[in-house]
Amino acid sequence: MSRISACALVLLLPLPGHAGDWVARLKRQPALMDQEMRQLLTQEPELVDEALAQVAAAQSDASWQPLQDEITSDLGQIGTEAPRLFAVSPQGIGPQVTASLTLFTRADCPACQRAEAELRVLAVQHPDKRFEIRSLSTTLPDRLAMALAETHGAEAAISFRAQVTTQDRAALTALLEQAGHDPEALLTLAESAQMNREADLQARQFEVLGLDTAPSYVMPDRLIRGQMPAVVLEGYLAE
Repeated sequence: MSRISACALVLLLPLPGHAGDWVARLKRQPALMDQEMRQLLTQEPELVDEALAQVAAAQSDASWQPLQDEITSDLGQIGTEAPRLFAVSPQGIGPQVTASLTLFTRADCPACQRAEAELRVLAVQHPDKRFEIRSLSTTLPDRLAMALAETHGAEAAISFRAQVTTQDRAALTALLEQAGHDPEALLTLAESAQMNREADLQARQFEVLGLDTAPSYVMPDRLIRGQMPAVVLEGYLAE
């Protein structure tokens, strides 16, 4: 099987956490992953059918049963968490409908910020779909981002996370001031019992789903660990 066909086979599956080493290397190099997928989808589209056939054949093999069991478990957990997981919140972008995808992210995480930027692009390209954002961390920067989402909207929270490089309170205060926000009011909200409770709930949901990578995505039919190029997410949304 060719390298690109192998790429198709793996990426067309709703993978659990333990993919092969070469897939892990691709995930650590988003540009390379994007190049692979663009080549697949634009230059050799016939390989998609080949990959799907290989997936079907592989899934009938008894050796794949542990993988199937894990996928079944993932889907069950997603179903249990769905009412809260895909619910409209101040952190989401798009129309006021059940989310098609939820992104778990955190501040001071370059891969997370790339994922958020691509999510904004997807929201423009799919104006009928909603994309939710949840925090996988309970740090002060993440709670401040949640406070910004509640008071100024999701875009303000996304912009703030993209600029955070520290957890230092004074530096965060200065960053908020530079953006024209009221640091005292936001810090008060971020440190409130309500915001701490919400941050804990979101971080706990990340763990309950068995996720361990920043960022991670959740769709009704799959978990995706690690930042994915927009072209991959486009394919999933089109299914």
